Amino acid sequence: MGLTVLGGIAIFLVYVIPRYWSYQFLDPKITLIYSALALLFVLPPATASFVSFEPTDASPALLVTGKLAALVAWAWGSATVLLALAVACLNVMKHAGGRLVPDTQFLASALLLGLLLTALVAELAALLTLNLGMEMSRRVLRIAMFIVVAALLFGSRAVSMNWSAQLRVAALNGTFATAAFLAAPGLAMVDLLLLRAVVSAVRPRA
Repeated sequence: MGLTVLGGIAIFLVYVIPRYWSYQFLDPKITLIYSALALLFVLPPATASFVSFEPTDASPALLVTGKLAALVAWAWGSATVLLALAVACLNVMKHAGGRLVPDTQFLASALLLGLLLTALVAELAALLTLNLGMEMSRRVLRIAMFIVVAALLFGSRAVSMNWSAQLRVAALNGTFATAAFLAAPGLAMVDLLLLRAVVSAVRPRA
């Protein structure tokens, strides 16, 4: 059943969405959404992996880092592969004379942000699981994600802004990519601080 559901989701993301959106699939909004899929992919395994995490090593930093790195790599890699397959499917369906690909600069910046934010979500899930337990941590993170999504959907309407159009403009003039690359070092620093917090949280269990 699990494989059936995963297969259905993969078909939906790789074939159905590109077929439905056609050339509009290359819109920056779609690219950003696919890049953000990794945040959803990493949440369940990150919480489950740290429910009974009790390293025997007196210095668990390497083990914690390796576990989180593997989870992030799997989630981010899966999202990236799905996006690549969806773009390839679009090219096959449209038989265009040239290649149909998202803007390279925007794609790179979106994937970079997706990677850093996936690491942040994985570390938050691990930290909350170690301190609150799996069910409570998932509940807290789901509420947080709901608030973010609600803010994106309804906040822009409240201030009469079309965030999709603004994102398109920011992608075309390079503003989004510049902002993403400037924000990357700060996000990386936050990731390192959260990693240190996770290591500290598991140390008493050694």
